[in-house]
Amino acid sequence: MNDITNTDNSRNKKHSQIMKARHSDHIEYEDDGIDIIALIINLKREWKKITLITVIGVTLSVFYALSVPKLYQSSVQLSLPEAASIVKLDQSGLIKYSKTELFTEYYNIIRSQDLFKSYLLSNNYLEKLYPESYTIEDLDKKFNEFYTNFRIEILEPKVSKDEFVTNPSLFSISLQHTNEALLLEVLNNYTSYSNSQLINNLEQDQKSQKILQLSIKQDEIDLLRENARSTRELLISKIESENTLTLNELHQQRELLISKATADRVSRIAQAEEAFAIAESLNIVSPTRLDNLNNKASKTTTSITLSENQSLPLYLMGTNYLSTLMKTLKAREDDAPFLIKVNEIESKIAKIKNDQKLKALKERESDDAYITSLPTVLNTIAQLKSKTIDFDNVKSYTLKKEAILTKKAIKPKRALIILLGGVISGVLALVIALFSLAVANRK
Repeated sequence: MNDITNTDNSRNKKHSQIMKARHSDHIEYEDDGIDIIALIINLKREWKKITLITVIGVTLSVFYALSVPKLYQSSVQLSLPEAASIVKLDQSGLIKYSKTELFTEYYNIIRSQDLFKSYLLSNNYLEKLYPESYTIEDLDKKFNEFYTNFRIEILEPKVSKDEFVTNPSLFSISLQHTNEALLLEVLNNYTSYSNSQLINNLEQDQKSQKILQLSIKQDEIDLLRENARSTRELLISKIESENTLTLNELHQQRELLISKATADRVSRIAQAEEAFAIAESLNIVSPTRLDNLNNKASKTTTSITLSENQSLPLYLMGTNYLSTLMKTLKAREDDAPFLIKVNEIESKIAKIKNDQKLKALKERESDDAYITSLPTVLNTIAQLKSKTIDFDNVKSYTLKKEAILTKKAIKPKRALIILLGGVISGVLALVIALFSLAVANRK
């Protein structure tokens, strides 16, 4: 019986504990709800502080937004030059450029960092861009600061972002600065400055090429003339050698003919002396015909028959003739005048000694008329000299879109700054209010 009672009592205690636990949980939940409401009420009590902090934050944001200088961005668009703009380049230059080739040269030079720096320094633009903080010592720093915003974008042809374009047909250049008017001046003038530098470089390069090519052609002419002179001198030497050899041969022939003629004369004298003795013994004084001689022979005791086919002997000419012949032949000092072949040889010798071709070669003052390739070289020189290499008014680009004054700053975004300032200051005010309430509750 007691056991039953004890069991009931223990059950009642457990039930009572469970109910108390549920009641306490209900109270805790009820207390949490009261805390949130109390928090909102307490925050409402702190509205002045929250509002003040928010207003201060917004005010500071406004001051900051107004204090930040406006940053402007200007850009120009440049495209292929007009055909009329590069006519002079083709007419007075050594090298012909297409519009694409010239524009590519312009694109390469305008994006040069060194050229841009030289342009800014030569026109004192860095001093104008940073009048308050510009110093010679900070020159590179200021240039790098300004150059950071130098952008070139290829607009045509359309390519992917990482694809390299060698020959653009349209590109833009953009710069950023707080002085929009000065920025426009810098940008617009830089396009013409780059063109002037490019054209001046092309002009100087081609003038140097012209001087070099003229020098090469002149050296070529000098070489041609030297070769022609050497060839002429070799020809003169050859003709003189041949003439000397021929003259020696002719003189030798002449001497041989004269020697032979002298020997023949001696033979004739001997023959005449022998015939004279015969004629004298035959008592032939004057030239006698063969038949007369035959008649005389018939009267003698001894008969001599001479056939008509036999050549007439010299003694028939008689002693008068033979004595005169011997006297004449012995008195002759030179046999050359009596030799027709010697006269012919003398004529040949005189002709060789008076060689007109050799004389003309020696007296020639210039070989230009005999150099077949010289007119071509001279024509090339004339063409080179006709190139004035004057590229004034040559324009290597077309200004597709000029930089203009817009008065629209890209920075700062003042409305966004004020909005963000308000949000941040509002959140900060709530945090400060909550912190203050927490500190007060602990006390």
